[in-house]
Amino acid sequence: MQTFSIYVIIAISNNRINLFAKALKSVYMQKIPLNMKQNIKVILSCDDCTREQKEIIHKNIEDLRKALHINDTFLTQVIDNTRTKGHSGTGAWNSAAFLCLSAYTRKEQCFLAFLDDDDSWEEEYLQACIDILTKHDNIGLIASGIFYHQDGKKEILLPNKDTLQREHVFIQNPYIQGSNLFINLEVFFSLGCFDESMPSTTDRDLIMRYLEYIQVKQDIQTKFIYKPLVHHFADNNRERVTTNMDKKHKGLEQFYRKYSHDFQPNIQEQSLKRAKECFGFIKNNKDLSHNENLMQPIQTNNVVALNRMNLILAFSCFDSNNAKKLINSFAKLKPHASKALNDLKICVLTTQKLQPILQNIFKPYTFKFYIKSLKKRPSIAISRTKLQLFAYKIGTHSYGKNFVTWIIDDDLRFYGFDGIQKYKIDYFSHISRYVNHNIDCVFGGVVGQPPIPFLSTLRTQLLDLLYALKPHTKTINESYGEYYYDLSSKDFSFLEYPFLDSMNPKNIIRQLQKGCVATRKLAMQQNKIGCIQGDSIYRGGNSIIYNPDLLKLPNFTPYKGYNRRSDFNWAITHKILHGYTLKNINLPLWHMRKEITLNLEYQKIKNDFIGMVFYRVFMCLCESYTKEFLSYGQAQEMFDKELQLLKTKIIANLYRIESLDMLIAAMIPTEMKNPYKDLSKKIQKSILTIKKFCKKKQTLDLHIYEICREYIKKIKT
Repeated sequence: MQTFSIYVIIAISNNRINLFAKALKSVYMQKIPLNMKQNIKVILSCDDCTREQKEIIHKNIEDLRKALHINDTFLTQVIDNTRTKGHSGTGAWNSAAFLCLSAYTRKEQCFLAFLDDDDSWEEEYLQACIDILTKHDNIGLIASGIFYHQDGKKEILLPNKDTLQREHVFIQNPYIQGSNLFINLEVFFSLGCFDESMPSTTDRDLIMRYLEYIQVKQDIQTKFIYKPLVHHFADNNRERVTTNMDKKHKGLEQFYRKYSHDFQPNIQEQSLKRAKECFGFIKNNKDLSHNENLMQPIQTNNVVALNRMNLILAFSCFDSNNAKKLINSFAKLKPHASKALNDLKICVLTTQKLQPILQNIFKPYTFKFYIKSLKKRPSIAISRTKLQLFAYKIGTHSYGKNFVTWIIDDDLRFYGFDGIQKYKIDYFSHISRYVNHNIDCVFGGVVGQPPIPFLSTLRTQLLDLLYALKPHTKTINESYGEYYYDLSSKDFSFLEYPFLDSMNPKNIIRQLQKGCVATRKLAMQQNKIGCIQGDSIYRGGNSIIYNPDLLKLPNFTPYKGYNRRSDFNWAITHKILHGYTLKNINLPLWHMRKEITLNLEYQKIKNDFIGMVFYRVFMCLCESYTKEFLSYGQAQEMFDKELQLLKTKIIANLYRIESLDMLIAAMIPTEMKNPYKDLSKKIQKSILTIKKFCKKKQTLDLHIYEICREYIKKIKT
């Protein structure tokens, strides 16, 4: 007999905390055997509640459990929404689902039972679902009938095979409204969870993706309960997503953007007619050029007077082709003609073997080159440290402390990109404006290829490829934030939001085979150039250092060899321990990415995972130094927690990558089948490698902790 666990998930928003008690009571009143009650857990996910509101929620739960004499069953947990807020509860739902995934061991099947905070269940609802689970295998989704309450009237809605057809769902609600959504956890993550970019129409969107998924995963079963066991209250005398027409229209606009082109004109007409009749919605004939919900505000600064500066351009170079392209790109800026430059020197770190080749490349240029050579190529952390010290030595010898150091990676080029075309930037003028501006360092960022491991972008790239295979109207998407990054910790609304650009599927496949992103290239509009943003510790391959003292600090990593985030540790040390001012600036360089081998990519992303976790722990260690320094046990616990959060996010992405791979393979045209088959093999191999990483146990070694502690003590004192 198969075993299973059930998580009941209720999302609560701050303007509705008085509603959830009825919903929760209906859960506690479920008539199921005692041993099964112990397998059911309840998660209340607070979408945007204040601390005081959460205290009220806890008190209400406690009072309700006492009144119903509930002790050790229906264990209930209250959590915060750590994802997108205010979008029809999508972030709150997903936050709870991720918590379930983190506890999921695959020893038993796991199901998510969603319930709106203003709805309720009949006492036999969960038992009816359990009966189906005990009689059938491979259940993907169970949908019960609904009592639909609106303004004193009650109607019975019964989802069935006819309502759960894609054409029907595209035209109208399939009678699955959140509170009667009972879904397998693995299936839910294979669908990509709720789309957090959508402020409404989220249930229909999820069901559209479910129906698409079960076409290729045909062993998944969908079952119906042909009687109403769920009460859905749709009264218009209080604020609901459906009554907020602005949110409703935005959600419908995105829904049609994703699915309109899947259907014939007559079906589109029927759907739009109903949307107009029910919600007053009229589709915008112009496709969305960007998702305004993804946009982040740009801060502007007053422009200060131009300063003439001494500039040192510094880069490590272990590829002669990169050196040739970089210096040629730099020369096109015509630095000798810049009114912002007083003097310019170029410092290059390379190997003894490559030095004569670079000298020959640099010979035609009139710049002052200084080359330091090493016997062999070191790790990124060590080479960056040696480059900084080299630039400091040359700078102080030539200018005292009166110079600016621009440290860049050798795979960057000197121009911007607006999403359509490259453009020139007067870098020297923008850099010089912030001399003597009480800023110690700014991070310029990049455009073009994101400077992260390719496998950290695979999910969203496959999503874009899937939609590119459909006859969508192509658009240019402008967005800010981490819309290119599958493992973002702050932006989640782009994960199921397809980016539709002018690239055809064949070219997308070709780019992905090379390990390059094809869509979601980083872009910045010209009118944003030069604006200083907020404080930052996210140093990358484009750093402008105004205070030469910052060059003396090494790029710290306690791990031998390769560490992807040592730049972050450098910035953390300066910001937290020394109080230096580090900011972001909109002054990007174009980032190139050459074809990479999978073996190198595997090693890179595994190091990146550990680096991501370590820099967060290192930041807390630095912050605790002046108070009570974190003990080894505390640091270890923090490391383990951060690693578990990361692994949960990785596993969630792997579910979606596998399903997208199947969907694309089923849809790919004949002429692209072989190229995609080769790409699919690489994807499957990548998935296996990353799964091995997720299964492997890692923790913070005592030796590493002691190295960090001694380093922080030394730097601080």
